[in-house]
Amino acid sequence: MSATSPAPSDRGSPGGEPASLACNPCRKRKLRCSRELPACQHCRKAATACVYETKRNKPGLKPGALESVHRRLGTQAKMPYVQAKRPD
Repeated sequence: MSATSPAPSDRGSPGGEPASLACNPCRKRKLRCSRELPACQHCRKAATACVYETKRNKPGLKPGALESVHRRLGTQAKMPYVQAKRPD
């Protein structure tokens, strides 16, 4: 008995495209994309443009966001603290 191994692109190898990336419409609708070209099954059925995003943004803070927070906190620290009066 011989086992068939998936193609390198199916395994998500460093040399090929990762197999887990879906086209933009499937990603938006959270569907499992068949990754067929020129259009996947879901895009053909829905008659939508099947577009694969080439570069995805990494999650997390944008560059410079942390410095902005530190600047804002620094200006707040210089402000006098005013406590609101509670109604008795």
